Formats: sequence, structure tokens, C-alpha cells
Amino acid sequence: MDDLAPNDPRRSDLVEVLRAADSASKLTSQLLAFSRKRPVEPRCIDLNAAVASLGQLLNRVVGERIQLQINANLQGANVLIDPGQLDQVLMNLAVNAKDAMSDGGKLTISVEKRSVQGHSMLPAGEYVALSVRDTGMGMDADVRRQVFEPFFTTKGEHGTGLGLATCYGIVRQAGGQIEVESEPGQGACFTVFLRIVDQPQSRPTAEGSSGPVARPSLIQGLALVVEDQAAIRRTMARSLKELGLQVLEAGSAEEALSLVEDLNAQVDLLVTDVVLPGLTGVKLAEKLRARCPKVRVVVSSGYLGMESESNAAHMQMPDTTFLAKPFTGRQLMSVVGSMYANKP
Repeated sequence: MDDLAPNDPRRSDLVEVLRAADSASKLTSQLLAFSRKRPVEPRCIDLNAAVASLGQLLNRVVGERIQLQINANLQGANVLIDPGQLDQVLMNLAVNAKDAMSDGGKLTISVEKRSVQGHSMLPAGEYVALSVRDTGMGMDADVRRQVFEPFFTTKGEHGTGLGLATCYGIVRQAGGQIEVESEPGQGACFTVFLRIVDQPQSRPTAEGSSGPVARPSLIQGLALVVEDQAAIRRTMARSLKELGLQVLEAGSAEEALSLVEDLNAQVDLLVTDVVLPGLTGVKLAEKLRARCPKVRVVVSSGYLGMESESNAAHMQMPDTTFLAKPFTGRQLMSVVGSMYANKP
């Protein structure tokens, strides 16, 4: 799309391709979140501000037939959770409520403090309770018992059965709990409990999510891209070439090391997945750095725990950055550009 003129008739086809890919990415993200294999970046955030910032988007999601009311005025509503995953929980709960109110109704989102004592799933203490209440059809006891189970759905072919299961996985991963109260014909109320913490931080914007990429002048040097998925490898290589770098590609660590040896190459930048056939990306970086001491390294992964594992492995290695999958070409260019800007 970047290479096509705005009025090129092929752009509309590519827009549909991107939409399909985005849909597949979101479904995969839900599966990974439920199985706790999606990289997360918990931050101390103000839950009031997080809910308020989504107000306009939630209004569009639920539509004009549903009245949305947000009560988020609690002081000290600071919780520890991945901001993106919190957004995902709110969106899933809002969409679920909308589907339960096919004839319209009222959706109320509230933030309040709750003191928890003697709870079977939560340690005693002070919590922020985020409740999402609808005036929909409600659910019976059988549905309530299964509502958080993966692939359970009452929507037939229109549901994946992953929305509420994903919410459950995210909240439990954040050390909280999600509960539901509902009766047939009486609507439903989903409540998320998250422990109150200190030191609120501002929520970062998505790097490279929109607008032109901020990049330095063209970079000179040789980059090595190591990724066992050919399509992803080609996309990364293309982005690096746009920065002006020469690029070598390999599908495994062994192939990469052999390529560098055969060409007697001095590599300036290594971009590698953590999980590779044979040697891992971290081991590859260690071996390559023995040959090219000044090489900059970007390691990436889409699996929970890989970031901490990678950071521990290359803690003593300078000029190394972790990039969580999925990432865009712009994000890769931005990260690499920053690495070269900080150390020419």
C-alpha cells in the first residue's frame, strides 16, 4: 500500500487484506492471552483515566440504541495491569453487553473501591472494582457456570467463545478476579477486582501506530535478519532496506552464522526471533557478538516470558533491545533508528 498512489484501484483490495490480517491477529492475541503466552507489560495506571479514555470508543462500539453511563471518579484507583490488555477486557465486556441488548438498553461502567475479606480467590486487602452492568436478557445458572470457559458461546456461528475467556485469563494474570452476577431477564453485571497499588504512570501511546515514521537520515551498514517464517523475514528486511541498510536473511541461527562466515561479513545490526530451530536468537546474538563486538541487536518474540528470559540472557550485552510481536514495519524502523541515533 505504501508504494501505491492514493487513487490506485488495487488499494481497496489491499485494505481488505489488511483487515483480514488484523482480524486474524486479534483472534490469535485472544488465544495467547487465554493461554498466558502473550507478552505483557504491566504498568501502574489510574483506572479512572483508563476507563474515561475509552469512553468515546465504547460509545461507538455499543451504538446509538444503548445508553452508556460511565461512573469513574474514584480517588487513588491505581492498579497494576498491561494497559492494552485492560482495554481488551473493557472492549470484550462492552461487546458482550451490547450483544445481550439486541433491543437497546443501558450499559453502566463503574469504578469503586472494595475492601475484600475472606474471599476464596483473592487475598484480603483493598481493591478497585470495575463493574460493567447491562440491562440485557441475563443468563441462567448453567450459562453462568460456563461463561468463562474457552469456546463456550451462546451466539452460535457469530461467536468464538473467546471474549470472556480472554477477560478471565487477563484478569487472573494481573493477580485479580472477575465475577458475574445475572438472572434471566435481569441483565448481567461483570465485576473485575484489581489490587490497589501506588505510583500511577501515564499510559504510553502505541509507537508507530499511525502517521509517518520518524526516522533518521538513511543508515549505512549491514543488517542480518534471522526469522524462520519467510513472510515475516521478508517484511522485516524490506523495512530495514527502507532505512538504507544492506540486508542479509537467514531462516535459522546456524544458517546465519554460516552466511556471515562465508561472506566474511561485519554485521552492524542483528534482528532475530528468540525462538528459532536449533540455536535460540539469544545464543545467536552471543556468538555473533564474539565476531562483531559492536553489533546492535534486536530480539523479538510473541511468547510470554521470552522478554524476561531474553533480558536476563543479554543483560551484560550493550546495544540490545527486545521487541514484542506482533510489531509493524514502522515500529521496527523506529526502534532501529533510535538505536543508531543513540550510538552512531
